[in-house]
Amino acid sequence: MTITTQTKQNFLQLLRSTQEENVALALQMAQNNAQLQVLVPNYLPLVQCFIDRDATQAEASHIARFNHTILEFTDHPAVQIPKEIALFQHVEELILYDNLLTCLPMEMSQLTHLKKLNLFHNPFKEFPCVVCQIPQLEWLYISSKEISSLPPAIAQMRALRWFSIVNTQVSGLPPELFQLHQLQELLLSNNKIEVLPDAIGQLTGLKRLVLADNPLTHISDEIGKLNNLEYLNLENTQVDLPPTLAQLDRLEILDLSQNCFTELPWQVSELSGLRLLILGRNKLTQLPATINKLQGLQELYLNMNDLTFLPDSIGDLVNLKVLFVPGNKLTTFPKSFKNLQQLEILQLDSNQLACIPQEIFMLQNLKDLIIRDNQLVHIPEEIKQLKKLESLYLEKNNLPTEVILQVRQWLPNCAIHVN
Repeated sequence: MTITTQTKQNFLQLLRSTQEENVALALQMAQNNAQLQVLVPNYLPLVQCFIDRDATQAEASHIARFNHTILEFTDHPAVQIPKEIALFQHVEELILYDNLLTCLPMEMSQLTHLKKLNLFHNPFKEFPCVVCQIPQLEWLYISSKEISSLPPAIAQMRALRWFSIVNTQVSGLPPELFQLHQLQELLLSNNKIEVLPDAIGQLTGLKRLVLADNPLTHISDEIGKLNNLEYLNLENTQVDLPPTLAQLDRLEILDLSQNCFTELPWQVSELSGLRLLILGRNKLTQLPATINKLQGLQELYLNMNDLTFLPDSIGDLVNLKVLFVPGNKLTTFPKSFKNLQQLEILQLDSNQLACIPQEIFMLQNLKDLIIRDNQLVHIPEEIKQLKKLESLYLEKNNLPTEVILQVRQWLPNCAIHVN
C-alpha cells in the first residue's frame, strides 16, 4: 500500500525532530515500512566524522542532535567532512573550531539556513572558497597558518556582517573584501597585513575594526570615513596614525597598546566619544594637557610606560571609573586628582611611591586600590576615609607588621592583601 502524503509529512516531522524519542519512533516506523525506509538519509558518515568514528549505525540520539539549529563539534577532531553535511538543513550556527580540517566539501553551499560558521584553529591549506557560496552566511570566523590570501569570490558573501580571519599569512586585502557593505565587524589580528588601503572607506557600516599584531606601514586617510566605527584596535602595529583618525566621532574604544609612542598622538585627544583608552606598553613619558578633552572617558590604561607624573588636567576626567598606571615611575599625584570622584579601581603597582598620595584618600567611591611593589613604609590614618574600599593590595612594600594590623582595624570590611 502506498503511504499517504500526510503519513509521509508526519514521518519526516518526527525524523527531523530535536527530541530523541520522536526520532526513535520514526526509525521504528521505517523498520516496518520500505517506503518510509527510503526516506531515511544516510547519517552514518556524519556520525563517524563528528561523534564516533567506530560507529556502525546512526542512533536516534545522533540524528536528534543533528536536527538542532546550533551544532558544535569540537571534542572529536574531524579530518574530512563528508558530503552528507548537506543533511544539516536546519542548522543556523555551526561550530567546528579545533578540528583537523584542511578543506571543506562543496555540499556546504547547500546549508541555506546557515548564518554563523566558526572554523577557528583548523589547518586549512587555503581559504575554503565554498564558504563564499553559503547564501545566508552572516558570521565567519577562520584561522590557519597556511592561508596566504583571500579569494575574489569573497565578494559573493553579501550577507556577511562579522568577518574574522586571524593567525594567517595574509599580507594584502583584496578589493572584493571592501564590496561587503553589510560588514559591521572586521577582525584581522595577527596576520601579515602591511597596508590598510583606501578602499577601507567603503565600509561605512563598520562598527569594529581589529588590526592588532600586523606589520602595518600605512593606514589610509579614508579610515576617517568610517562614521559608525565604535571600536578600533591597533595593538602592536607600530604605525603612524593618519590625521583623519580624529574624525571618528563615534569611536568609544581605542587600543593603541604595545606600540612605540613616546607621546600621545594628537588625534587621540580629539576623540571626544572615547569611553575606554588603552595605551599600555608604550614609551610615554608624559600625557598632554589636552587629555582633558576626553570628558566621556571611563577607563584609562597606561601600564608599562615611562610616566614620572600625571598632568593637572587629568582631574578633569570626572567620569573616570578605572585607572591603570602600573609599571611607571610615579612619585606623586597632582592635587586635581581628588576630583576623580567616580573612580572605583586604581592600579598603581610597580611605581616609585614612598607614600600614598593624599589625593587618593578623597576618592569616595574607590573600591579597589592596588599599590603593590612600591616603596611604602607607612600608611596614614586618612585611609579610613575610603569608606567603600573593598580590596587593598599592599604586597612587595616595606610595611611593618604593626602597620598592617593597624590598617586592618581602620578598614574592617576591606580585604587587605600583604606579603
